[in-house]
Amino acid sequence: GLEVQETEPFLSGEEWKSTGVEEEKIAKAKTEKQSVEITSSGDTFTITVHNPAKTFSNTITVGQENEIELANGQKAKGMITAEGGKLITKMAKMSRTSEVVGGKLIDISECEGVTYKRIFKKM
Repeated sequence: GLEVQETEPFLSGEEWKSTGVEEEKIAKAKTEKQSVEITSSGDTFTITVHNPAKTFSNTITVGQENEIELANGQKAKGMITAEGGKLITKMAKMSRTSEVVGGKLIDISECEGVTYKRIFKKM
């Protein structure tokens, strides 16, 4: 599995609020340990996220629209593509680019003008 090594920049509460995230969740995100497990079979990936509040999984297929459960429990439809070794997810209000660089998983997310990066290392 993978665990969060760092998040940069760590956004202020005001920036997070602009994306609709509740204050309680903002406070938890600053101290919570999160881990991710990823398995793949061809163009299908299963991504399981573990954090103190909950564990959830998404199975996605590259080149198709997929229903994705978000950390807040909401579901969103997103198109998953692969470009130059990166997995790119595009949803109505959010996009995410994930790639492995130097043995670390780099996730860059953008939601309504707010961009943040999370770096995961192998456990």
